[in-house]
Amino acid sequence: MCDIWLSIIMPTFNGEQFISVALESVVAQKLEGVELLVIDDGSVDRTLQIVREFALRFPIKIVLNQHRGNWVLSTNEGIRMAQGKWVTFLHQDDGWNASRIVRLHALVDQFPDLSLVVHDSWFADRDGNFLGKYTPPIPSERILTSSDVLPALIVQNTIAISSVLVRREALFQVGLMDEEWRFTADWKLWMALTLNGKVYYHRESLGFFRIHVGSQTAKLSKDPTRFLAEYLHVQDQFSESLRELSLSAKPFLEAARFNSYLNVVLAIAWEGKFAECWRLLICMDIPCYHAMLHFVSSARFCQRIFPRIRSFLFRRNAYTLCNSKKLVS
Repeated sequence: MCDIWLSIIMPTFNGEQFISVALESVVAQKLEGVELLVIDDGSVDRTLQIVREFALRFPIKIVLNQHRGNWVLSTNEGIRMAQGKWVTFLHQDDGWNASRIVRLHALVDQFPDLSLVVHDSWFADRDGNFLGKYTPPIPSERILTSSDVLPALIVQNTIAISSVLVRREALFQVGLMDEEWRFTADWKLWMALTLNGKVYYHRESLGFFRIHVGSQTAKLSKDPTRFLAEYLHVQDQFSESLRELSLSAKPFLEAARFNSYLNVVLAIAWEGKFAECWRLLICMDIPCYHAMLHFVSSARFCQRIFPRIRSFLFRRNAYTLCNSKKLVS
């Protein structure tokens, strides 16, 4: 029996629609010494049946909980149980390339003192169509310090949760994920890790994450007050760290605040709540020229918006085609 070097944490809840694809992408990884911990939050669909079928092909530990409605709790529980030196996360609606773990294993062998490894991801719709890349606006293919990462990261979380590899010891040093903040818990964790260790950004898309109406982001965006509060909380928490790193922190913080309000405005506009949009728009401060430049370069606005538009168009075309077939028949 080989030693476990990597623990994969997968929080699940009623994921029967997508979880087979996620699990298949784990089974496809061609490297030993890997364990998968599935922390289930009281699923009542076929999720656990599917997981148990995959457990015949791959070492999986299954933890059953009553429904708590908090994926962060489940993730932290998995981290505490993990036996690997390194930890990675995979949500039930995401997936990886078959070569992902081999590539990352080679990187941490080459740079053994890293705390966090990041790579690019694809956006995908509910049917698995790739819609565009998500790329952090930080230097790539070299060891990075907090000065390289934090100024851009405080504007927008551009690191997908399924695109990281983290030293488990580093997770305990920063206190795991903050269980109070369900939308920004991973964002806060990346910034804390950045301040406490070395980071490496590998510029290759080694996985994907889905954008769909049942996702964590989509559900939270329906509560604009909470949505905005989580954004502003993260930026307030790390603003002083940014000021200590950079004399030019102010434009990044202005860009961050502008991006926070803009994200919430777009989310509630998508829901058709235009009165609330107007209320937020009049609260927004127009950033200065330098802050707007940081917003453009760091927020990855087009990378985030265009895939969602494409996803909407895919769904609309599929609906139209389906209705056309019904009319013909």
